[in-house]
Amino acid sequence: MGQRRPWVLAAIVGLVLFASTPARAEPLPFESSVALGHRVTVQITAAGTDTHVAARAGRHVAEASVPAVLDDATVERIDTSVGPVALVRASGGGRSYAWVVIDRAGVPTIAWSGRTDLHGDPGERVADAIETRDRTGDGRADVVVGQVREGVTACAGGPVLMFPSALDDHGALRPVAISRVGDERADVTATADSPGPTPPPIGNALRMVGATSALGVTDAASLGAPYALTDGDPATGWSEGRGGAGAGELVVARVDAPRPVRAIAIVRSTAAGVVAPRSIFVVGDVGPALHVTLPEAFERAWITLPEPRAWSCVAIVIERGPSDDAALHVGLGEIEAYTELDFGGGIATLIESLVAEGTDAERTADWLARAGTGAVAALLGSWDRLSVLGHRRAVRVAGAHAATEPSLRLLSRAAADADADVRGDALTVLARNGAMAAGALVALAAAENGEEAAQRLALSREPFDVSPLLAALSGAGSERPHLRAAIGSRLGRDPHDASDASIAQWAETASVSALASLALGVAETRPDLARDLVARAAPRATEFSDRYRLALAAQHATRSDANDAWLLDLATRGDPWMLRDTALGALGLRSGSGIASGLADVNPRVRRTAVTLLAGDASASARLVDRATRDPWPLVRVAALESLAHREEEIATLRGRLVDASPMVRERAIQILTARRDRDTWPLLAPVFADDDEWPRVTAAALELASTLCIADAIDAIVLVMHRGTREGAWAPHVDVAVEALRVALRLGGTSAEEARAIATRSANEAFAPVLAGQGALPACTAASGALP
Repeated sequence: MGQRRPWVLAAIVGLVLFASTPARAEPLPFESSVALGHRVTVQITAAGTDTHVAARAGRHVAEASVPAVLDDATVERIDTSVGPVALVRASGGGRSYAWVVIDRAGVPTIAWSGRTDLHGDPGERVADAIETRDRTGDGRADVVVGQVREGVTACAGGPVLMFPSALDDHGALRPVAISRVGDERADVTATADSPGPTPPPIGNALRMVGATSALGVTDAASLGAPYALTDGDPATGWSEGRGGAGAGELVVARVDAPRPVRAIAIVRSTAAGVVAPRSIFVVGDVGPALHVTLPEAFERAWITLPEPRAWSCVAIVIERGPSDDAALHVGLGEIEAYTELDFGGGIATLIESLVAEGTDAERTADWLARAGTGAVAALLGSWDRLSVLGHRRAVRVAGAHAATEPSLRLLSRAAADADADVRGDALTVLARNGAMAAGALVALAAAENGEEAAQRLALSREPFDVSPLLAALSGAGSERPHLRAAIGSRLGRDPHDASDASIAQWAETASVSALASLALGVAETRPDLARDLVARAAPRATEFSDRYRLALAAQHATRSDANDAWLLDLATRGDPWMLRDTALGALGLRSGSGIASGLADVNPRVRRTAVTLLAGDASASARLVDRATRDPWPLVRVAALESLAHREEEIATLRGRLVDASPMVRERAIQILTARRDRDTWPLLAPVFADDDEWPRVTAAALELASTLCIADAIDAIVLVMHRGTREGAWAPHVDVAVEALRVALRLGGTSAEEARAIATRSANEAFAPVLAGQGALPACTAASGALP
């Protein structure tokens, strides 16, 4: 194929790699001779991490290497239009390579080499490729090389050859143009006049997946999909990267449409230096290719298909440009696919399909999501005719355009729907769409049934106007926790927000209930504001709910003398007990008389709060001991023990509670003494293990002390516990404690472990089997862990 031969090769349907009959592969090291005018010996050897190829003829040698250890190889002699060539192939470890060897006046030359297995990221894998077949009809094979990439096809076949070059008479590779289209074609003339639709199409049916070249790109691995062909901007389209007439270059797209395609529109590129093709092929995976002649001058060229085609793939192949000027690049601005929807019925047809709940409803919803805000408005107009599932699909459609007014209207309607799933879907979409949707969420939250919206609003990071929420709080909103939380969250993010002026004005006329509710809502995020609200509302508060919320808010609010005086009065004289308890907790150690009153309160929960507060008072030991030993309620005695837990002088009091009448107190006393690592406690626990009626949780706490402190002489206690849990018909909690006793015994080791293992092995209860098998084992006791010698 010299200069006299045209450089446009004959048409193919798909790519064929190594079209000649392959030779049988032989293992490496490999050596074979082939006649290429002169006798050339090909040697292939693996060394280290590389594989080397050498072609020798006399004293001349051509060499190459690849960074892979290959296993086997073949050499084939192929008679081509430029003379005989040797096609060398080698593979191994999931990789394959090929080399083309030629003879130039007795000097062997490696004219081309490439890696021929697909490699790279899934979906974007590439490979070097070689074709050896007769493309010109002269009865001799032609050698054409290039690259292939996943997804880049002509729709009707496999991957197409990209960046093709052919071996010429001088042994050089020269770029060539190749046809991508088969022989079955139908001629069509495009027009500048629409066959009916008004652009743009309803929804974008095309998803661009690849191109054979692009301006400025010289490698298939760097060649991305030409997404700009469907972005609506003719200035950001695609142009082929080969130059000249652009013959054979193509772009390919997946087609996803609910109806067959009836027309294709080609929009001229407005980018500088890009010219429109004069003719193209439109190739789909259904029906013959269309050979299309385009108008000489057009903005949008309409190609009406002979009949509607249900394509899933379509390729636009350039046949020729306006000239062969290498400085020009042939390209397209946009490609649009028009379906039967664009020729009548349009969105309304899809809405009816959604209402009918047909088998294609999901796909219809996906299509509507691509059809723009017109589809959203149509769905809102048909809301009452849609099912619950239809409503959820409509929310999904609106979600694709959430930052638009039509979508916000639909989402607001959905967020107030009777179905919880529909409401949840809509609120989720609104919540993730920032400032644009904040106003809609505020309106929903301000509504009487807007707690779900208020909950989402409380989590929002976007600024919003709290005035509607304050108005709702003044109405029936004082009982709404999420409403007040939303206000508190908003004010807490910007302490110096102008909303403070609105709140001050609102507070002038707000009811006590509204003030108390807002004070609770802002207590943690704006303690200063909570202080002022409590001071304004407390003197007028008479209802339990208002006084309780104000006391709760005061726990986090910035303190003031006036509010402390009100809390003290509430702590000593409030009714019911919850008011006294909450007020006392808000005052803390600031309340001397309040704590004294709390210790004598008739309600044990108030006494517990007073005892807990005294944990921070170094001089309160006597009062705490009194409550730990004399209070009639176990929960108060437990609280007193916890307040005494770290006072060294009260260790005797803690040990004394090991015989408390309440198992709750006994258990907590053991836990506190365990935390203090008090070994003198162990001898006092003998009654716990001996008493069959002891509360199992107390026994478990005693075992934990033995385990934590590695009490070596715990054998008698462990045996008692295990016998109790292995008796026939043993109570389930006793069995559980016995299992724990076995685990502790194995941790202690020695005689304890031997005795416990023997008892568990004799037992028919399967509860011991996992521990015997080593499951959940505790680390063995060592000197470092406190084991006794």
